[in-house]
Amino acid sequence: GEVAHVFDRAVEAFGQIDGLVNNAAVLVDKGLLLDSTSERRARESAVNVEGLITCSQEVVRRAIVKGSGGNIVNIASAGGRRAHVLMANYSATKAAVINLTESQSAEWAQYSINVNALCPGGVQTAMLHGAAEAKTMLSRSKKDAGKVRESWISPQIGRSMQPIEVGYVAAFLLSDEAILIRGQSISVTEGLEIEMLADYLD
Repeated sequence: GEVAHVFDRAVEAFGQIDGLVNNAAVLVDKGLLLDSTSERRARESAVNVEGLITCSQEVVRRAIVKGSGGNIVNIASAGGRRAHVLMANYSATKAAVINLTESQSAEWAQYSINVNALCPGGVQTAMLHGAAEAKTMLSRSKKDAGKVRESWISPQIGRSMQPIEVGYVAAFLLSDEAILIRGQSISVTEGLEIEMLADYLD
């Protein structure tokens, strides 16, 4: 199918596939669970979970044939560790990614495939804006999405996280140096969830 064709082209260009980053995701089912629809949930699951499984299978099957091994990095989310209000299904799909990462690691280590996941927090992307909009849907404080995004800036580094910075961590997990890190889901959250001592000092 389409996925196999994409990987055929990659092999034509580079000879073999040594690493895969499963980064595709969508956020479409925003709002209350009671208002959630099967169509929106199915779309999120199709991309966030099924797409990840399909791409991973394609890479691993090729690696088995060639005996080449490799590394896979699944992009989960901080929302996979702790559900986000008004984004319940998205959080559920990312929790599935965390769990799948452990299963993939357990199954595919025998083929010299190392699998890990990243759990980013608020990365400056269009999806982050969508998440901020979701948080304003039932807001009594009437905060706009921009104010919500500002509240997600980490006091530890004082700015927003950029996509390339998550890429740096993914690149490490794709390298041979990450051989001892296996089946893990690593938080990349700028320390946003950690209290700052500086807040208590005059």
